[in-house]
Amino acid sequence: MKTIIGIALTSALLTSLSGPARAESPNDLLIIGNKSLSATSADAAEIKAVFLKSKTALGGDSVFPINAKSDSDVRAAFRKHVLKMSEDKEKGFWEEEKVKKGVEPPPEMAGTLKAVFSKPGGISYVFRKDYKEGTAKIIATFAE
Repeated sequence: MKTIIGIALTSALLTSLSGPARAESPNDLLIIGNKSLSATSADAAEIKAVFLKSKTALGGDSVFPINAKSDSDVRAAFRKHVLKMSEDKEKGFWEEEKVKKGVEPPPEMAGTLKAVFSKPGGISYVFRKDYKEGTAKIIATFAE
């Protein structure tokens, strides 16, 4: 009996420490990848490195980052949660990369989900409300 009570108390303590489960929001930012990618997850630092082109692979597969349009809400959320930079800072980064290294930013597309679905190695981002189950794999989620 003491064992059962101990297990129950330990379980309750662990649950309270981890906090209640967060409900999914339609405005959660999903990092999505083409189904051909072997990577099943990535953290913000890895994703940032891919989109700033200092990293070219995830899970051993070459990746092709695709940005949403610069003035879109989803791009602003991506800057906030992943890049951790303002629009001006991002523009400045790419201007410097182009001059110093000849490196261009990832292409911009309005339909990032469709682009990732169509491009082997494609990786991008969408809001949860715009995600269509089965079109791409979710690699990371950032709560809005």
